[in-house]
Amino acid sequence: ADDEDDAEDEESDADDEDDSEDEESDADDEDEDSVVSEEEEEQEEEELDRMDDGVNSLSGKLGAQENKLGAVENQLSALKDWVNKKIGSETELEFMTELEEELTEKRQDVKELQELLKENEQEVKENVEQEEKKEIDEKETTDEHKAWSVQFSTAMSQEKVDALNFFVFDKNMELVSVDAVYNAEEDVVNVVPDQPYTKGEQYTLVIAQSFDQQENVNLKQAVQMNFTIK
Repeated sequence: ADDEDDAEDEESDADDEDDSEDEESDADDEDEDSVVSEEEEEQEEEELDRMDDGVNSLSGKLGAQENKLGAVENQLSALKDWVNKKIGSETELEFMTELEEELTEKRQDVKELQELLKENEQEVKENVEQEEKKEIDEKETTDEHKAWSVQFSTAMSQEKVDALNFFVFDKNMELVSVDAVYNAEEDVVNVVPDQPYTKGEQYTLVIAQSFDQQENVNLKQAVQMNFTIK
């Protein structure tokens, strides 16, 4: 009877081993069936997010979008390779074709925006350089989100603010994306960056006067102030 029990135990152990092997085999099959692992997918998402880090110039933002499109194109290529292995090289999936066409259109849009931005930046720089400017003492701040407050001698409104030209340039004289927002309570205009400034970098704030002369919105002189983010 003891020998029979031992035999049953051995069979049970063998069954457990088979079950374990089956589970491992199933797990391997699942890994093979995945285009990328969950860890790789998370890494790719983090990489896409990091492409915007430290980018605050308009040209830099467009460059980051171009890099993102390249990353998505690489992911699509990996997906196509996976489909070819699983289904066959002649397989054409409609959604992938549509995605490729959309990526091509987006890349063309970015290219056109880059060309337009380059033209506009050059025009703005030329106009700013030609103007006589009153220079304000250079400022330093540790605040990467610093909103510079500008007070005018006449009453302002958001409409008047929108008619003026508030520019921030980085050290390469590339335009940085900012918003000029009127604070009615304090009667000041706050120049706020869309993205944090970069520590250790110098920027130039310019309030220009001559691009669009509007009634009741005239500066006696353009204003320029350099500032550094410590």
